[in-house]
Order: sequence, then structure tokens, then C-alpha cells
Amino acid sequence: MDENRVEHLLVILRREEDLYARLRDVLRDQREVIATMDATEALERLTRAQEELCDEARLLEEGRLEVAAELAARFGLPPTSRLSEICEQLGPDAVALREAHNRLVIMVGVVRELIEANSTLLGGSISEVRTTLRALGSHVPEDTTYRPSGARARAADTGRLVRQCV
Repeated sequence: MDENRVEHLLVILRREEDLYARLRDVLRDQREVIATMDATEALERLTRAQEELCDEARLLEEGRLEVAAELAARFGLPPTSRLSEICEQLGPDAVALREAHNRLVIMVGVVRELIEANSTLLGGSISEVRTTLRALGSHVPEDTTYRPSGARARAADTGRLVRQCV
């Protein structure tokens, strides 16, 4: 019975590793899109792909935690025991499980680094846009212009929209 649970856990870990590899690829594509400032359909498509992968990751994680808790209970361990503790109890039979767990930990680390790098890159892009908007706002002429109601106003007042976006 433990062998079935271990095998089930191994399948989940491998599926999680595959999922995080796909997420890694999406994040790399996203980085390219952000770097080229192509914030159109490509970025929207990549964002949707990330959301779908994150939903799938949550389901796999729930399954992994459930099977791990069952195995932990069999060894008298708390249900929140770490996978390394369960592997220790399984002894030499857990070689494949340990390897799958290690690969998953590495892949999650790679994904985390890509998320942070994309966030930094995106933050820099937003800063550049804000700087541009500030520059545009300061270049609005002070001439008189007309509001939609027909009332006269200084052009600087119409530049307020640009300044509000900053």
C-alpha cells in the first residue's frame, strides 16, 4: 500500500516538475516581450498561460500534500512533515522520490528567479513610461484651449490627465 502512495507521489512530483518547466518557458517568453516593449497580444497570451499554469500548480500541490500527509501518517509523523522526512522513513526505497523532489526544488528556484527578474524588468519599464509621461506633461503649451463644454481653459489644465497618469 505504501508503494502505491510513493508511486503516486512520484507521479505528482514529476508532473509538478513538468509544469514548472512549462512555466519557466512562459516566463522566459514574457521576459523577451517585456524587453522589446511588445505589450500587446503576446503579453496578454503569456499572462493567460501563467494563470492557467498557476491554477494547475495549485491542484498538483494539493494532491502532493494529501499523499504526503497519508504517507506521514503511516510512519507516525505529523501530516505537515517535509518530504525529506518521509523519504528518510522510506529509506533506500525512496531514491527516485528524493531525485524527483530535488529536481522540483531546483525548478521552482529557477521559476522564482525568473519571476523576480521579470518583475524587476517590468518595474524598470514602468519607470521609463512614467518618466516619459512626466516629460510630456511638462511640454504641454500654456496656450488657451477649450474644454468639451466649450469653456476656455489654460492648456496646462488639460495636461493634468498626463500628470495624473504618472
